[in-house]
This record gives sequence, structure tokens and C-alpha cells, in this order.
Amino acid sequence: MTVVRLESARKIPLGASLKTFIATFATVCLIPSIALVAFTADAQTSTQSGAVSPLMNTPAAVAQPPAPLPVDEAFASKASWVDGKLVVHLDVLPGHYLYRERFEVSTNGKAQKNLGTRPLKGKLKDDANFGRVEVFEQPVTIAVEPTTARDALVTLTYQGCSELAGVCYPPVKRTFQVPRGGKNIAANEAAKPTLGSIFKKNVSQQ
Repeated sequence: MTVVRLESARKIPLGASLKTFIATFATVCLIPSIALVAFTADAQTSTQSGAVSPLMNTPAAVAQPPAPLPVDEAFASKASWVDGKLVVHLDVLPGHYLYRERFEVSTNGKAQKNLGTRPLKGKLKDDANFGRVEVFEQPVTIAVEPTTARDALVTLTYQGCSELAGVCYPPVKRTFQVPRGGKNIAANEAAKPTLGSIFKKNVSQQ
């Protein structure tokens, strides 16, 4: 703030003294006040526009894994006669896999010991539950022992996991009543398809 000595003030005309006083007052008092008002208005505008000061940033929320799909959606199954052979087909949705060693099949109550699968081999994986295992991450077709009966009751047991949801399903047992020459027979225990799954292609159809 400019200080005007009394001796000098006597030499300055009244009009000039008044002008000097107004200019000094504006410099010392009004300009800082205007700057403060402008700063406050700018801060309010930034807040309303969604801009956040780096000091106010909070850590991003940790993404939660999706809920696991019903097992009959993750691994849709069906049984068919194909080229005179009885087979069971399992789809495997992306982000899921089936354990090769967890398959069990029986036909009309007779356990099948040597299972033929397509593909012949799966992928080796270090699994948290069973260690080093062979898994299928793509659709699997399992050959069933021939039967002379008109209708075949096929029982399939399998187990798989969802890497997307971070869970493993308990062992699942499904039975198929397959008439001679039948195609795409759903498991007796399979839940009715939801409206969304009706229009969703199976992995093997993509």
C-alpha cells in the first residue's frame, strides 16, 4: 500500500489527491477481492463439470467377478446317434474348462472303462484343486459303448470350473434316454432353458 506523506499532500491539488486515493484503494483492496471471487467461481465451475482435483481422487473400486453360470449353461450337453455310434457332446463356454479324468460313463447300468474323446488330448494345466491335470477348454465328444437295446440309458458324470467366476462346480451327473437313431437328446435333469439361452449359440455352433 502506498503511503502519502502529509508534506507532499499539501502540494497536491484536492482533485489530484482524491484521484490518487481512489487508485490506491482499488489497487490494495478491490483487485485482490475481485481475484478471490474469480478463483471461487472457477472452483465451483470445475466441481459442477465433474473435474476432480488430483488430491481428491479415490482408489478405483475393485471389479467383482461375475456370478457363476448354471452348470447346464456352462457345459450344455446332449446325446445323439452319429454314424451308427452313440455319443455324448459337451459344450464348454469360453472361460470354463472340464477335467479329463473326471469323466465317468455308463450305458444301461454298465460302467464304461475306456473312454474315447474328441479331441483326443486336452491342455495341461496347473490346477489349484488337483495340481497338474489335463483339461478341455473346447467342446468335447465322448464315445459311448455300443448297445443292442432299442433305447439306451446313458449316465455321464463330469466336473469343471469357471475361471471367469473363480469357482469350480461339484461333480455333476446327467442321464440321457436315447432312442435308437435319436439326435440331440437333452439330459433328463437339465433345467429348462431360459429365454436368453434359447437365442444364444452353443460353442460348437459358433
